[in-house]
Amino acid sequence: MSDGVFNKDIKPGVSEGDASAACGAFFCPRSSAILGVLQGVRHAGVSRRKFVKALLAMMAFPALFCGAEALEVKGVEYLSIPQVAKMMGMRWKTIVAKKRQSIYSAYSQLYFDVHQRDILLNGNKVWLGFPVVLAGTTLYIASSDYYKTLRPILFPGSSGRVPSSYTVIIDAGHGGKDNGAQNRRLGLVEKNAALDLAKRVGAILKARGHRVLYTRSKDVFLELEDRSKYANANGGSIFLSLHFNAAGASAAGVETFALTPSGQPSTSSGGVTASDRKSYYGNANDPWNVLLAYYVQTQIRQKTGAQDRGVKRARFVVLKGVKMPAVLVEGGFVTNSYEGARLMSSKYRQSLAEGIASGVVKYASTLYRYRKK
Repeated sequence: MSDGVFNKDIKPGVSEGDASAACGAFFCPRSSAILGVLQGVRHAGVSRRKFVKALLAMMAFPALFCGAEALEVKGVEYLSIPQVAKMMGMRWKTIVAKKRQSIYSAYSQLYFDVHQRDILLNGNKVWLGFPVVLAGTTLYIASSDYYKTLRPILFPGSSGRVPSSYTVIIDAGHGGKDNGAQNRRLGLVEKNAALDLAKRVGAILKARGHRVLYTRSKDVFLELEDRSKYANANGGSIFLSLHFNAAGASAAGVETFALTPSGQPSTSSGGVTASDRKSYYGNANDPWNVLLAYYVQTQIRQKTGAQDRGVKRARFVVLKGVKMPAVLVEGGFVTNSYEGARLMSSKYRQSLAEGIASGVVKYASTLYRYRKK
């Protein structure tokens, strides 16, 4: 597989086309069971008669299918690493007893560490909604993390209708009276750097055949809601919001955000609140949001060598309001002396732009491949 992310010839959850294996692999407790079974029948290619028989068996004897593979922790449904590996048609192994386990195939390798929310997927950091937990000698991840994060990245073909990728709306953060983050010693102002980066990304994508529009092309102030409205009103297929970070002097690295799925906490949050159960326009594209974020983040790292802070989740206003796949990129810390100096370099900003654009092109190529099927 040229992109080294998802498995071309493996149907998730299917073993030798067997009906009971297909259904059993997708079974998980309560609400996730329905979703899993529906996805299983779609991808397994089994006969309707065998599927109905397997489904009735699942309903009559659920313990035979779940057993020790399913777990509930503080109201959150979890699946074991062996079960997740089975659902993806992959293998698993223990790296460090009770601490680290891996799921792997010829194309992909994932590492899970107990009590952590960040995992490594082909060497790239991806944040889950809930921490990895330990029961006995086995690690478990939240079933929603499988369906909302791992599956969309590894198996894009399972994400339903394939969206368009032609029109890219580029949103340069801040502007006008809103300077954003600043490094006064270097004279680095986020609103200016973001606009410069937006134009560089746009030029590359135009050259690759995309239609490109900007929420702002000069130093003007825009309300956050107006940025989303502009994207929706102009037929956007992809929305990129470009920013730079600020924190303590030691903070460094790049991170790419996708909208947090309903029912999950954002990366910066420790637990689910009532507001986390709300759904927004942007959640209609949950699987495509995280796939786009993954491609953009990995390509930025490859082009710049910047520290990987990972694919993260947040409910930023601009991500909530758009009706197309969307990400928000934090391209580095203006408050870090090393990164700040790099961001002052037009050569480095061009490398950053090439990384973002390469992520978009890779995402668009993946969509084109599945659209042809």
